[in-house]
Amino acid sequence: MIDIEWTETASVDLEAIDDRLMAVDPALADATIDRIEAAGAFLRQTPGAGHIILSGGIRKWTVRNTPYLLLYRVVPNRIEILRVRHDREDWQA
Repeated sequence: MIDIEWTETASVDLEAIDDRLMAVDPALADATIDRIEAAGAFLRQTPGAGHIILSGGIRKWTVRNTPYLLLYRVVPNRIEILRVRHDREDWQA
């Protein structure tokens, strides 16, 4: 199994999601972050699961039962989670 690296930008995305949801519903915030982290763990086991969407081999993976996407790339010996974005955002910009 390869390593997973959450970039600083992806970590900031996670914190923002958690903060936003915590203000509305702490249980929802916890469940959403757990699902996002589980999606990252799934990608460790199945690195080619997402579709290539951008140059440089950047892929996207939809986090089940959430409106969030993981944007990531597979590099030697690891997966880099680049961003965690809402599916309605202009995440390709």
